[in-house]
Amino acid sequence: MKKKDVLTGVFILAALAVLIFYWQQPSRDDEMVVPQTLSVKDRIEEVFSLKIPDDVEKIELEDKTGQGMVGLAMRKYEDEKYTLTILADLVDPEGTEKYQGWLKKEDEIRYVGSFILAKGGYILDYEVFENLNDYRGVIVSLDEKAGDSPEKAVLEGSF
Repeated sequence: MKKKDVLTGVFILAALAVLIFYWQQPSRDDEMVVPQTLSVKDRIEEVFSLKIPDDVEKIELEDKTGQGMVGLAMRKYEDEKYTLTILADLVDPEGTEKYQGWLKKEDEIRYVGSFILAKGGYILDYEVFENLNDYRGVIVSLDEKAGDSPEKAVLEGSF
């Protein structure tokens, strides 16, 4: 055999090896695309079409029902005024049930109002001229009527 024939054979084998290697590689179309999951803040901003301010204390509220509901509670105490806003992406209630908001401090619970449907989600705004920062817990409940305590907690969180 001549040296030229050996080199030609080696070149052909190398070219075949490269072709086989690239042929067995998955195409870019076959790659698995992992869906991007939104943070609670991003999801709330998307549902309500608004930007959450940076100058407030905020917490994410955890779903207690397993239905994929989310919420964000924000509070601020400034100029002797306490402001609490809860934005939530909730399942529509059945019958006469309403979503209610509560603040919790140890064993004490304070009712802060009913949610209203607005901009595709549920919102509760509460203002009082009293410092309630010692109430660390936030509860969103689904109740037949407003009472002294929440009937069925659906979202919860703590500052």
